[in-house]
Amino acid sequence: MVSRKEFELIKQETLEYFKKCKIVLTEEEIDRLEIADFGLNRVRELGLQLMVYINTDRCCAKDLVLLPNQTCPEHLHHL
Repeated sequence: MVSRKEFELIKQETLEYFKKCKIVLTEEEIDRLEIADFGLNRVRELGLQLMVYINTDRCCAKDLVLLPNQTCPEHLHHL
């Protein structure tokens, strides 16, 4: 699990990438920003940051952010 301190550091880094890409997030969206470590406790190496805009049974819209040297591990989404 990501510590609160590490979560906040990664969140700020991620928000900088959104800013560089000229993607403007609302305060609500910023509060919903997800930092995923996939239970591996190596978020800087194996993790993913994501902003979920829409997520239904039929479709989803997300922005995914990988930080430098970060890899998203192979995983499954169970239906």
